[in-house]
Amino acid sequence: MRIAPRAWLRHCVSRWWVRQGTTHLRKSCYPQAIAAFARALPYHPKPADLLCQRGLAHWRNRDSDSALADFDRAIALNPSFAKAYGNRGLIYYDQGNVDRALANWNLALQHQPTYAEARYNRGLLLAQQQDYPSALIDFDQALKVNPNLVEAYLHRGDIRAELGDRLGAIKDWELALLNDLSLEPARKRLLAARKESRDLNLSKTLQDILNSDDLTVEAHVNGNHLDVMIDRTLGAAVNYFNLANEVRKQLQKLQLNGIRRFRLIGRVGDRGHPEWNQSYTLYDNVACPPCYWGLAVLSTTVLFPPLGLAALIFAAQIKPRFRRGDIDAAQHTSKIVKALIILSGGIFVLMLLTLISYLIITPSDAWNILPDFDNLPTGGPRRGPYQGQLFSR
Repeated sequence: MRIAPRAWLRHCVSRWWVRQGTTHLRKSCYPQAIAAFARALPYHPKPADLLCQRGLAHWRNRDSDSALADFDRAIALNPSFAKAYGNRGLIYYDQGNVDRALANWNLALQHQPTYAEARYNRGLLLAQQQDYPSALIDFDQALKVNPNLVEAYLHRGDIRAELGDRLGAIKDWELALLNDLSLEPARKRLLAARKESRDLNLSKTLQDILNSDDLTVEAHVNGNHLDVMIDRTLGAAVNYFNLANEVRKQLQKLQLNGIRRFRLIGRVGDRGHPEWNQSYTLYDNVACPPCYWGLAVLSTTVLFPPLGLAALIFAAQIKPRFRRGDIDAAQHTSKIVKALIILSGGIFVLMLLTLISYLIITPSDAWNILPDFDNLPTGGPRRGPYQGQLFSR
């Protein structure tokens, strides 16, 4: 089929204006984009697509009425145009017309089930309506089509947290953060979830250690200190002095990194004010693990310098770790220093025993390196063919 030169020229001009409008739209120059699309529209071979693009430019330019008009015209030209339904649903959602937004997204997915953005938008709306199972299905389908929808991971994690699937929620928030490190809501939710899990595990551990039906333990980590709240039943007797020592003893065994103090808060029944509220240091009665400086220096200078030098490096890390409250790491480092010193001493003893054994086994004649002048033959030494008179200055 031959195209008239005039029609072909109009198509070329139309495509050129479409490219100009797309460039302006990417640069957020919305009035220029709208004007370029308007010039291209009369001769464009797919006017529905161009109307959808111009409607998007109107919407970003905060002209919702013009955007709706363009989307309506696009749908009139192509009743199965899923993208136009999806964008029109966004405008209705912004206007607060939730029912129309949901209806448009349903139509978009009816014509194009793999429309990931419409799936995500509908899932977000269903989540706001607390229809969590349906929203979870939409987010799953959206991520199956487009795994790069970072916000879908974030909101799917929120839904899983609401449904009680904490591990699934943490996994989704981690995926969202891996895809976009600047996604601050995912970072905050992830930190809060990890802190809550840590508090729950610590509360359960202390509850099992105290092993009392009259006491309920709740622990919360706040920075470098720990709040331990003890709720006792009415009529149960509690000696808070002994309880504080017992809690300190058990916390020292747990070796909580970075925790230097703890606050014991005692409550009874439904009383508003606590009956006990005292702060305690956690490691006042714990001595710093030994650094073995003298033995490390001895290993470096006498025994076996390579291992002795390593012992000195590790010994320098013990006190800083102890001051930070990392008692477990300080004790572990002290054990490493001790092991290096023992190993260097063992190597030194082994080398010494090897030398002594060699001296004992080797015959004594092998060590006689001086000639026996008494048994030299008479007549003086023989002269070789190249021996002659030696000159000296």
